[in-house]
Amino acid sequence: MDQDNDGWTDVTDPREIKKLTGVKGVQSMQKQAQGGPAAAQAGDPDTPVKPPTGQGAQAAFAKVAAARTMLKQLNRVRSMYDKNMTATGLAGLQDYNPFRQENQEFDGAVAAIPLLARQAFRVAGSGADSDRELKLITDSLPNRWGFIATNRERFKSLDNVLRGFITSYGPLAGYSGDQIKRFASSDMYGAPLPKAPPVRRAPPPASAGWKITRKQ
Repeated sequence: MDQDNDGWTDVTDPREIKKLTGVKGVQSMQKQAQGGPAAAQAGDPDTPVKPPTGQGAQAAFAKVAAARTMLKQLNRVRSMYDKNMTATGLAGLQDYNPFRQENQEFDGAVAAIPLLARQAFRVAGSGADSDRELKLITDSLPNRWGFIATNRERFKSLDNVLRGFITSYGPLAGYSGDQIKRFASSDMYGAPLPKAPPVRRAPPPASAGWKITRKQ
């Protein structure tokens, strides 16, 4: 049922939400949006250095949390798109097959992005700004019916929007400049994975002064 007439069906069943999102981050994001940074573990580098007070600060905190979670989901969607939705010619027609498993997974992953936004943006203190921001997100969503170049521009646009939320609302949420910079530069698409630390091999056991010989 579309209760707010924004063109998106409202999902309320927790099982359906879990199926759509497929990310564990939404659970922690929801808790933070409801309980604020006090619910975070003490000493956590993600916890604002200045605990936000008031509805406006709490709304900003929820938006930053949502934007960070959506960036991770966006990169997941973009990887799925590059892998399964960029064929050309006759092979590209498979993108329109509703029974194709890859298409169903892609649609579900895309649907999770506005769902994540709803969970945090519709909170006390958000006001009309959140309605406009939510529309900005939904208007930037990629889809299987768009051209490849168009969808890639949508990915860029949505990525910029979400990082803009972090830099705009981070100070009000109580984050330090270093935290905001780290949040805004994380989850970059195509970033190489960190290198594994070198394997340290244990030294051979000492012979305790004994000399091993072989009888001739």
